[in-house]
Amino acid sequence: MTAEIWTAQLRIVGGEAGEESPEIAFAERFDSGNRRARLYILAEPGRLGSGRFIGEMVTRIGEDFLTAEGSLTGIPQRILRDRHAELRNWNQRNLPKDQASYGLSCLVLREDVSFLCQLGPSLAYVRGESTLAQHVPREKQSGRPLGFADVAAPAFERIELRADGYALLISSAAETVISEAVRARLQETAPDEVLAFLYPFLITLPSVSALVVAPLPSVAQFSNSGSGGDSEEPVGTSAAVVAEGGAAAVANLVAAEMEATESGEIEEEEAGG
Repeated sequence: MTAEIWTAQLRIVGGEAGEESPEIAFAERFDSGNRRARLYILAEPGRLGSGRFIGEMVTRIGEDFLTAEGSLTGIPQRILRDRHAELRNWNQRNLPKDQASYGLSCLVLREDVSFLCQLGPSLAYVRGESTLAQHVPREKQSGRPLGFADVAAPAFERIELRADGYALLISSAAETVISEAVRARLQETAPDEVLAFLYPFLITLPSVSALVVAPLPSVAQFSNSGSGGDSEEPVGTSAAVVAEGGAAAVANLVAAEMEATESGEIEEEEAGG
């Protein structure tokens, strides 16, 4: 896994794209072996009214990731179970109008391992050597949203994020507009063109958020080959390089920019810029 990661995001609500994406968060830490570990989160409301708390919820998950102890594979699952128990307790003590539930896709990257942790309504795609694999919770228990099942049972799956690949975390509603033909095109699309390609399909949905995560060489490879790098991303899409470094791990919402942890400087890019 490369030390440098490229990301881009898009949020559309009511046919309008915007830069603020409270559903998306990022956290970074070093494990006990001094290896850099990154967490990318995309959440979606599991019931009407849950959106007002979604930013606070994903921020809490990011903060938990920074301080949790244990194995990297066990930490996200334990965090989701803890947040689930807390939210379920809240729901049991409050009227339906104040209750909340969420679907979550959590992508964890370290130099030697990559995996997805999903719970409730959630959707992700990972481009491999010759496929674009779809990832959703398959079991009944893992398909139940955070905050409502008796016990949280996140779906956990190791993935291979190749140097020439990318991961796409996206609201589950997008499955209705990502047909087999669209998936076939996505397989051939450069990481920095994914959101621009999907935009005409996603704009038809009432609400959707998406996050592309790719090793930097994957972006450079397509740009150098001429298959990417010249298109303009729609308003609301942002990209940044996370540089390797030894600064303290941070948790912050991924909005128009992400923090470059080595230099402390943000290097913003337009897709293809």
